[in-house]
Amino acid sequence: MGFYWLEFYKSTPQIPPYPEKKRAAQPWATFTYTGKETTSITKLFRCANIKIAYCTNNNLLCHLTTNLQPLDLFTRVGVYRLSCPDCSKAYIGQTGHNFRTRYNEHKRALQYNHQTSKYALQAATQQHTFGNIQECTQILHTHDKGAHLNTTEKFYIFKEASTHNHLNDDHTIPNSKIFQTILNDFLEESH
Repeated sequence: MGFYWLEFYKSTPQIPPYPEKKRAAQPWATFTYTGKETTSITKLFRCANIKIAYCTNNNLLCHLTTNLQPLDLFTRVGVYRLSCPDCSKAYIGQTGHNFRTRYNEHKRALQYNHQTSKYALQAATQQHTFGNIQECTQILHTHDKGAHLNTTEKFYIFKEASTHNHLNDDHTIPNSKIFQTILNDFLEESH
């Protein structure tokens, strides 16, 4: 009897426990979420029976990746300090070009004896060396041109003038109680 049952079982067609339902492939659309506008647009797609997926450009990977190329700060813009290698005098300036371009403008003013650069004028009259960009240029603050950069430059001129170490024109030195308070607080914290 046992053998007969095994033969009967093998000859009976097996039915899968759950029949497979074939679904119609539904199209998908991916949107970068930017706010309410994205939600409004995706409602139109949902009405057309299109599934929606959201993505973002602001993810953890963007913040964790490192730039493998060394960052050349002299290709940026902002406020800089040029120091004379032979004396302690310094010039504070700002530039909308990159720092390297502005340094070269000061250098050309010395070469062609132009009166356009206080730093070059001091180097020419005192017969001091000009120095290369790495040894005489200090980047104080990087920022795009505008009111913020103007205020930052004025603060650094004020700071340099407080030590009587500046090459900037005297009329560019602001008389600011706010700058004085910030400078006093900074000096107190450094002690």
